[in-house]
Amino acid sequence: SGYGEDGFLRNVKCLRNCRQGVSVIAVKGFLAEGCDFSDTAGTLPEAGIDFEPNKPEDMISGCVVRNCRFERNRGSGVLIMLLNHDATTPFTGIELEGCVSRNNARAWQAIEYTGRGQLRGGSGRIAVRNCTFREKGGKDELVSKEIVYGRPVLAADGRRLQAMRVDEWDRKNVRAVDACP
Repeated sequence: SGYGEDGFLRNVKCLRNCRQGVSVIAVKGFLAEGCDFSDTAGTLPEAGIDFEPNKPEDMISGCVVRNCRFERNRGSGVLIMLLNHDATTPFTGIELEGCVSRNNARAWQAIEYTGRGQLRGGSGRIAVRNCTFREKGGKDELVSKEIVYGRPVLAADGRRLQAMRVDEWDRKNVRAVDACP
C-alpha cells in the first residue's frame, strides 16, 4: 500500500464538515499547525481529525498536530483509531502539541486494541504535550501524557508479561481471561 510523505496543513480551517474535519490514513511525516477543525457533524465518526488506517501496512508515522483547535465536533476532537494495525505495522508516531479541544463528544480518544480478543500487536508512541482539553460540561484541563505500546511489560520480579486475551469490555469495565493467576 502506498502512503504520502511530508504533508502539511498550516492555518487551514476545516469547518462544518459532514464526516471528518480531516482523515489521515497512511502517511510518513505529517504536520498540521495552527488549524481549526471544528463543527464536524453528519456521518460517523464526526471527528475534527481522525487518524485511521485502513490496513496493517498503512503507516502513520512522524505526525505532529501543533497549536490546532478542535471545538463542537459531534465526535471526538482528535480520534486515533488504530484498529487495523497489527504486529506487521511499522512503528506508529503521533504527537499533539499545544492544541485546544473543547465541547466535542470527547476531547481526544486513542484506540489501540483490535476487536474482541488480543490486544493489538503493533507498536507506537502517542504523545500529548501542553494541550488544553475540556470534556462536555467539564473544566479546561492542561494535559501532557505519553502512551507507548507494543513493548513488553516487566513484572516487579522481572518476568515478562504477555498480552492477555480480553473477553469483553465496555468503556469502564474489562473482563480479562488468563490461564495464570
